[in-house]
Amino acid sequence: MLLLAAFIWGTTFVAQMVGMDGLGPFTYAAARYILGLLFLVGLWYAWRGSREGAKRAGTYRPGWKAGLGAGCIMMVATSLQQVAMLYTTAGKTAFITALYIIFVPLENDWKRTPLSSGFSTFYMDRYLTTLRLKDLADRLQGIAYEHIIILANTDTYGGGGIYNSYTLTTAHHSGFRPVVVHEFGHSFAGLADEYYYDDMYSPYYFPDVEPWEQNITTMADFGSKWADMMPADARKDADGHYLPTPPVDDSAMWKSIAEGADTDSIVGVYEGGGYLSKGVFRPYPDCRMKSNVGPMFCPVCQRAIERIILFGLEESE
Repeated sequence: MLLLAAFIWGTTFVAQMVGMDGLGPFTYAAARYILGLLFLVGLWYAWRGSREGAKRAGTYRPGWKAGLGAGCIMMVATSLQQVAMLYTTAGKTAFITALYIIFVPLENDWKRTPLSSGFSTFYMDRYLTTLRLKDLADRLQGIAYEHIIILANTDTYGGGGIYNSYTLTTAHHSGFRPVVVHEFGHSFAGLADEYYYDDMYSPYYFPDVEPWEQNITTMADFGSKWADMMPADARKDADGHYLPTPPVDDSAMWKSIAEGADTDSIVGVYEGGGYLSKGVFRPYPDCRMKSNVGPMFCPVCQRAIERIILFGLEESE
């Protein structure tokens, strides 16, 4: 049912676009609301018995004032949406409209915080962000800074890192230390999540397009990633393309590194990354961008961070 509801909601934008081939945006919106009015009048008439019963019981609460206010707001919003379709595509209009779901607490638990930060961004309970970037900039005015790290005063697990913007994580959870480092990888160096889900095969990354993040690849343009860091004995097919590296035990790998093993010799193309278990590859069995267990960034992620630092130094010279 949820899939059907999403399908119907999405296709209405295409219908709106086609409907305006012969109508102006306001005429279309007016026709739309007249149809809605007729439907509501029918409901009002059908439910008259229940309404009279509520009046006799003293539980009737007229809602026309609230409905009128909500309707006016809805009319302005949908009219603006309809006008926008004159200048952009149905897909972009639907995307912008859907931004209202970005920041809705799953348990209706709204809290006022200094930077309006909150969980459940994109309906993910642990995704902690703030959308009030202007408020953030106001609080930092007059302060010289290289990167922004925001600590939320809560013991709930979560965090978020927005590239070239900020790191936000919780200060009182036991996993604070590894999480803030992980989110720093996102916000400072634009690193991708290397973890994945076994049941997720949707094309979040397309096989013929190379992801922009430096620590994952679809092998579409592996030469632009860490091909130059691959060990000399890495497996290749007959055409010289690198083959997926066999998985290794993470705990055994970290133990061998602690005992002095060469970290660069472990670099490979391990399948699974960017939330997808198939078709996307990461450079290391485990890393700070994959789990809270990995004690460090892998060599590829380290190089990505170093490149950002050197880029900043070159710009300042």
